[in-house]
This record gives sequence, structure tokens and C-alpha cells, in this order.
Amino acid sequence: MKRYLILVFVILLASSVLANTKIKLDINLEKQMLVPVLENDMIEFYLNNSRHIINIEKVMPESMDLDVFLFVDEKQKISYITVANGKSMKIDIDKSGEGELYLGYGGHYGNKTLLFVYNPNAEGKLTEITGGVIKENFVALEGNNKWYYVGAILVLILALISILVYINTRKNWA
Repeated sequence: MKRYLILVFVILLASSVLANTKIKLDINLEKQMLVPVLENDMIEFYLNNSRHIINIEKVMPESMDLDVFLFVDEKQKISYITVANGKSMKIDIDKSGEGELYLGYGGHYGNKTLLFVYNPNAEGKLTEITGGVIKENFVALEGNNKWYYVGAILVLILALISILVYINTRKNWA
């Protein structure tokens, strides 16, 4: 029984490493941004003093399916939208008729898909790039760190299986 518990623990550990990425986005940095994402990534942002989340449901060659969760901490509203090449979706949070945020499909960059985010009311303008910003974006775009974790978990699983086989064969020989 202990062996099965150990195996279940290792599988749960592996699944938590492969979970989606949560991207915190400050949409007031620039009016226009391209955010590199993968399927099941979540983008968290604040707009009009409320927290909102965009889940990347499915990525296709020329479009993306998005789940938009508005007012996550309050009365949550969910919208299911598809952004396609050459088209954008308007998100009207305060029901004024004017869009506070626009989402669009920005193409592909490496193994990631680009989500175009346009905030017409952005106050800031990113004019200076620091080393921290470059490093943070580089890590986010690289995306290969996940495979190191997968490899390490597979080695751990193989080691545990080897130990369990050794213990079983040793009991049978004694």
C-alpha cells in the first residue's frame, strides 16, 4: 500500500509542475502589448479597481479561444470569446458603450501564441527598458525550463520504481 501512495504522490507532483502559467499583467504600462501565451495560461490584470482573469482555452493556427472572467473578487461574469487573425474583441466593463480593453490575435512567436492587448485609457508609457524587464521577458518567452522539471521528475519516478522492484525481489529471494 505504501508503494502506491508514493507513486500517487509522485504523479501529483508531476502534474502540479505541468500546470498552467499565471501571468500578472499591468495593462497600464502601454496602450498596446503583445503577451506570449500557451494553452491553459492565465492572465491576471486589474482594470477599474477590479481583478479580472483571461484563460487561454485553446490555441489554433489563426485564432484563440479565451475565457474572460470579469470581476473575479466580486460578482463574477464569464465570457467565452474567440479572437481571430485581423479581428479584435471589445470588452466593455462598465457598460458605457466604449471599450475599456480590446483583445486580439497577434500571431505566433516561437512555440507561443501572442495575445494582443489594447488599453485605450492607459496612463503610462514604457519608455525605459531595464535589465530586469529584459530578463523577465526572456524567461517567459523561453518556455524550455518546463522540460528540465519533466526530466527530473521522470528520473525520480524511475528511481522510485527501481527501489520498489529491488525491495520486492529482495523479499522474494529471502
